[in-house]
Amino acid sequence: EGRSSPPYPPTTRLANVIVSGLDEAVVAEAAQSAANWLQRLVAVRSLTNLTVIGPAPCPVDRIQQRWRWHLLVRSPSGPVLTNVLQYLASRFSLPDRAALRMTIDRDPTSLL
Repeated sequence: EGRSSPPYPPTTRLANVIVSGLDEAVVAEAAQSAANWLQRLVAVRSLTNLTVIGPAPCPVDRIQQRWRWHLLVRSPSGPVLTNVLQYLASRFSLPDRAALRMTIDRDPTSLL
């Protein structure tokens, strides 16, 4: 297999999880909360092949008055990544304030 490094697609599957809202502090806190939730899931399920990176402000940190923070979820296994993202989407709930939204971008072509 000649494509083993660097650890990015296509050898590694990636998802960009974006949390956005009207108050930057609330958005940052919610993104950290999502990252912590995923880290606990990794620990409880012993998902050695899943990595959570971040959160951090998006490179374009505001669009139409909405602050944006993101975290990356990385795995060499597409099915593992799919299961974790589906679990995140169905089980993790954002606090109900500052018009928070979570978007999951699978195998993103850009991280902006």
